[in-house]
Amino acid sequence: MPHLDLSNDLSMYYEMFTSRPDNPWILLIHPLLTEISVVRSFTEQSEIKENFNCILFELRLHGRTKSNVIATMDRFTLAADLAFAMQKLHLPPVHVISAQANVSEVALALAAIFPERVSSLFLCGLAPDVYPESTLSAFNDCFQCVANPTDPEHWEEGMLDLHFFCFHQDTNVSREDEIRVIDEWTSIVRKRYSPSKTGKFTSIAMLELGRQATPQSFRDCITQPVLVCHGAESPVFPLEAASDRFATYDKLDPRSRFEAIPGAPLTLFPLYTKFLAEKFTDWILPIIESTPKLNEKQEIIEIDYEKSLKRLYEICKDPTILKRDPTNSSSFYALDELSLTQRKMGLEHAFQVEKTSFCFMDENDPEWWSDETVKTQSTKIPWKFSTRFEHS
Repeated sequence: MPHLDLSNDLSMYYEMFTSRPDNPWILLIHPLLTEISVVRSFTEQSEIKENFNCILFELRLHGRTKSNVIATMDRFTLAADLAFAMQKLHLPPVHVISAQANVSEVALALAAIFPERVSSLFLCGLAPDVYPESTLSAFNDCFQCVANPTDPEHWEEGMLDLHFFCFHQDTNVSREDEIRVIDEWTSIVRKRYSPSKTGKFTSIAMLELGRQATPQSFRDCITQPVLVCHGAESPVFPLEAASDRFATYDKLDPRSRFEAIPGAPLTLFPLYTKFLAEKFTDWILPIIESTPKLNEKQEIIEIDYEKSLKRLYEICKDPTILKRDPTNSSSFYALDELSLTQRKMGLEHAFQVEKTSFCFMDENDPEWWSDETVKTQSTKIPWKFSTRFEHS
């Protein structure tokens, strides 16, 4: 399996889909708590295959990527991982697609700190900059159920809440298809981020629970064309809040726009894959055609990592940023001292919880990509959230 070694403690798994050498490139970012398989079907759409090459990475603490839990991981760290990985593969600037609101933050950070790597942004969902207290309280309750449950039933309560946040009120797809996607998503979370592995889950959850307001200096860094498609039925991240946040990015390319998807929930991949591929190509192909530097074969630009780290300093105004190693993607984080202390305490607690948490019976079975899986597939019935009572 292809991996890129970025440091001693980070080896990123990736998949590359090429059509023609001179086609522009897409970087497709999978949602948090999932993997490449959730978004791979996007690369198979005819509009994408004909017009683009695609690169997909599995983020830190996700899928086949090998990494350790670090307290400093935030959206800028994940963005830096992607920038460093693309540089190592000698890729030209890319059109970045975030598959859910939670990784739209990573895409925006990538465009702000490494603008030479980003030609455009297509954001499939946009959360409020800072969550209202009611939303944050609901997320905290859900987090406690999933990260530190008293028993499997308590964990299931948390998963039902996550389903509500991500998939609720989809009026465009069949219930059967919706259940299939929820089952696939829940199986990934159950296996990789179970209570016995709550350190990893906590580290990822902190990306959402520890959100901080982005300063205007950050928003002013985003000048590329941006298309946002937001599910109009999301009860957690309402359309108006997403639209209001988009309006605060007033330095965007004038061809940027915000669109609502009637009847759609927060999570659009993979059930809206065909629709999103058409929406993206209808928007970006005329932009590429009318923009000489995008229409020509893209040059491979070397990243000036010191300059990128300085951009982060100019946003955060934290002088300690300039003392970090610019050649390590783990140096790119924007957490202040208080936030970092809180994260360290949260992770210490999570690792203590792991020691006494229960394990699901099959959570340590071989992964689906492992050769060992083939030996057990014919004898075991895969666990599904929707049929969990039938096999209990």
